[in-house]
Amino acid sequence: MAPETVLAEATFNRKVRTYWLLSGTIVCVVTVVGIVFLPVWLLFGHLLTERYLNHMSCVLTDRSLKVSRGMFVRQEKTVPLDKITDLGMVEGPIMRHYDLQALSIETAGGGQGALIQLVGIDGAREFRDLVEPYYSIDGQRIKERKTWLQDDYVKFFRWAQERIKHSTLGVVALVTPHGFLDNATFR
Repeated sequence: MAPETVLAEATFNRKVRTYWLLSGTIVCVVTVVGIVFLPVWLLFGHLLTERYLNHMSCVLTDRSLKVSRGMFVRQEKTVPLDKITDLGMVEGPIMRHYDLQALSIETAGGGQGALIQLVGIDGAREFRDLVEPYYSIDGQRIKERKTWLQDDYVKFFRWAQERIKHSTLGVVALVTPHGFLDNATFR
């Protein structure tokens, strides 16, 4: 099997640290037990949020979305692109103030809520738009068996389409198996 090709790597907005500090402060103030920890949070929260931000990564490959985060307990998740059912955007009032968005990734059989939620991705809408063509056609979610979307000739055709889109001229010659005409996804 060919190695995965990295299509994009997300960067995170530094303002997310302020958002986390504010959220933690609100939780400490609202809860009775949290009031005791508020001075500690205010003293060490900057260091904790900086380290947490430095341990976050999100990489989009031609086959999957790889998310890694956590300081003390490292959590790594690899979500195959053909298993993604929805990519949502969340923007609360405080997040809008700091120009932050949360990207929520949901998968088939994932239960209630998002499998992964990433707060503070720079250009979250653009990152979502990069992922969307790999699990939808004309903005509609693919509802068919689509294992053939991982065939190399399909990926090459998508790559060639993007190159032609960003250039003034282009010709693509491609030899494909009969599935290109027969498989329901390509109709």
